[in-house]
Amino acid sequence: MPNRFLKTAFLMLAVTLFAGGAPVRAAGTDDPYLQIVNPNVAYSAGITLSNGKVSIKGTVHHRPGATRTHLGRTVFIDEFESGRWLQFLPGGKQYIELSSRGRARAPYLPPRVRRRDLRIATVGAETVAGEKTRKLKLTFPNGEMLLWQTLDGIVIKMNGWATVAKRKQTVTMVMIELKRGPQDPALFRPPPGSEPLGRPGKKTGPREKAPPEKTGPKKTGAK
Repeated sequence: MPNRFLKTAFLMLAVTLFAGGAPVRAAGTDDPYLQIVNPNVAYSAGITLSNGKVSIKGTVHHRPGATRTHLGRTVFIDEFESGRWLQFLPGGKQYIELSSRGRARAPYLPPRVRRRDLRIATVGAETVAGEKTRKLKLTFPNGEMLLWQTLDGIVIKMNGWATVAKRKQTVTMVMIELKRGPQDPALFRPPPGSEPLGRPGKKTGPREKAPPEKTGPKKTGAK
């Protein structure tokens, strides 16, 4: 089922990688995870993710510093600069908020995989959907992925595998209708009126009791 598919940790790794950027070392960071998730170009595209049994379609919008991904009924916003990651529940009124700033691992990575465990190597060059790409190999202790990345840093194709909960899981991604250009800043902000899941609602004091109804002396009939 699509909901079960969305819950897999490996799919979450895929979500961040297809939005990824150049494997060239970014200024000011030695973190390979950050080096591949934030291309210095704004774009939008359609995407299809598959685990070999179930496919799910969606869209991605990216500007340098943030990515918004819409898969099925779920929306993800990843703010690479602030380290904030949001997952919106269906309806968009509540979201789960995590922070990966200063942490060894990221919310997208499979269990027990740390950022420092990632290794990236260029293994070739191919043309995909009319785009010249670098073919990259990303390895980590419990799996590996092949990424096809445009010369300006957009991952437009991907396939790989990882062992999660003692089971080997596969994932593929294909990007279609890639359009480079400025994106609406509102796409990368929580919609008005939404709030983090679990935030307590407005507290109210004890309900006031209505004062007792005043009644006059009981009237009796004239004798």
